Amino acid sequence: MDRRPARRPQEQRRAETIRRVLDAAMALISPSGSRTVTLAQAREAAGNGCWKP
Repeated sequence: MDRRPARRPQEQRRAETIRRVLDAAMALISPSGSRTVTLAQAREAAGNGCWKP
């Protein structure tokens, strides 16, 4: 019997991805300011596979 958890809807997965990237960006911006942070750094800080350009 297959007991995999139900897959979350796309809207929930997208919201989680956006939240993770924004949280990571804020953590990077806080100590050094926004001029030194790149989107690639925020994506990396949010986790592998979080969001691909």
